[in-house]
Amino acid sequence: MDWLTKIDWLLLLQVVLGAGVGSGIFSWWKDKQTRGREATYLALRIAVALESFEAACFERFSDIGLFDSSGGNLGGTWTKVPELERYPEDPDGWRSLDFKLADRALSFPGMISNSQGMINFTLDVASPIEASENCETECAELGMNAKGLATEIRKRYRLDIPDSAAAVHFQSHLAKIKKRD
Repeated sequence: MDWLTKIDWLLLLQVVLGAGVGSGIFSWWKDKQTRGREATYLALRIAVALESFEAACFERFSDIGLFDSSGGNLGGTWTKVPELERYPEDPDGWRSLDFKLADRALSFPGMISNSQGMINFTLDVASPIEASENCETECAELGMNAKGLATEIRKRYRLDIPDSAAAVHFQSHLAKIKKRD
């Protein structure tokens, strides 16, 4: 019992509290790292989905352009924009993702739906050819928006940004449309 009286109780309390705080900080740091990895992985998957959508838009855009430039001998008319593949189901990753980027990514399917609605309206009140021209323009705009968002996501999470030849063609088409209007 003699050793109990010699213990510096204040020192013991400091050691116990210090260990508790240190453990809490380590746990917080480890959790932050895990959330960062989850967010980065989800960001990569979203960016890839958006880039795939951009490629599908470019394919559709090119097919309509080929139809127009060949006098209908090649390519085809389209009245539907491509579908965006479903984003991953990852609740922890979504909560860890940058809020503004998550908002934009989750709002993107609504933009696609609005574009399809405009094409459908044109198809109802005009002709399939005009609806196809509208689809070409919507594919260019949606493709550019998808690439822009994918690039922002990749920059934010320090992921490599793949090249895209589609943007030049999209911009050229949209500039012609702007001049025509």
